[in-house]
Amino acid sequence: MGDGRLYSHSMEQVAVRCQDCHGTPWKGPRTKPFQQSINPSKSSGINSYAEHVVLDSKGNPLNHIRKESKGIFLYSKLSRTKHLVPQLKETPPSLSHRIPEHIEKMECHSCHALWSYQDFGFHLIREDRADYQKWGPLWLQNDPQVQDLLGNNLPLKKEQWTSPFSRDYLNGNVSSGIWYAGWSYRRLESSIFGLNERGRTSIFRPFHQFVVSQVNDKGRVLLDSQMLKTKDGKLGLGFNPYAPHTIRRETLRCEGCHLNPRALGLGNRIAQSDNKGNLRFSSPLTNPKDNGLNRPFEWEAIVDWQGRPLQLQTRPGAGPYHQNELRRLMTPSKAYKGYYTLYYQEKGLY
Repeated sequence: MGDGRLYSHSMEQVAVRCQDCHGTPWKGPRTKPFQQSINPSKSSGINSYAEHVVLDSKGNPLNHIRKESKGIFLYSKLSRTKHLVPQLKETPPSLSHRIPEHIEKMECHSCHALWSYQDFGFHLIREDRADYQKWGPLWLQNDPQVQDLLGNNLPLKKEQWTSPFSRDYLNGNVSSGIWYAGWSYRRLESSIFGLNERGRTSIFRPFHQFVVSQVNDKGRVLLDSQMLKTKDGKLGLGFNPYAPHTIRRETLRCEGCHLNPRALGLGNRIAQSDNKGNLRFSSPLTNPKDNGLNRPFEWEAIVDWQGRPLQLQTRPGAGPYHQNELRRLMTPSKAYKGYYTLYYQEKGLY
């Protein structure tokens, strides 16, 4: 809830990571001696003394997570219920955890997230005229001004509609016109991956894929689905790392990432490489340019086969996989085939 420092984005403030509490297959969480006296209460459920307290990734003590003689426990801040925190080093390691690269080069949520929330093509439409009927299905805009405007006018006859207006939250001024929002499409499906600011594999999702339109009070279209451009003339579409809230115990299957063009940020395409990482063939399932859209790649694509970024990351240090990483992840190597076989033997499916 804040540590006294200013950050450019909330994700930079995150201090608690999975391994802070669960450790890794080789070592437990970081702790420090804890001897702070707590008001003893029979109903609190918290011991008045514990040997150590767990630290987060920035070294801050998590006073409700304690290392005691029988393990590491989390005490609920609300009910004071005591929960045992499973430790990876004390758990028979799965195949996924026995692969060093998975522990050293991936965020835990990359494999443990069941699905990822994805909303592609964020359309912002400025209208200066009263034309509300088409917005009925998209009434919920997450903007109280828009919702009030539609809620007050849609029940009325068209001739009773009032002209749209909105207030600037920064200076308080009221002006004609209002901004509507919508998406090209929204999906709850398998994840798209890249490298976050820590250089680890992380799930990515669309951020700031802005498409801007404007219609004046006479019904004339002044802007028609315009996308932002960077200084060098490229499309300024955003695709950033984030951590989903869909965590589960089971992990992603091998093909959820390996040999999967969409998961690697290459978009929806059929592609295959040989054992040396040379691309045999690659064919996109759709081509927006051929369909009259003003972008040469689909919303899901964030990198091409040469490792050149197609969309931007606003988190410093984050980006799509580099070419050598794409080649390794798209290569059916002997190591991959061996691990793949062991994975399905472990699941009793081979």
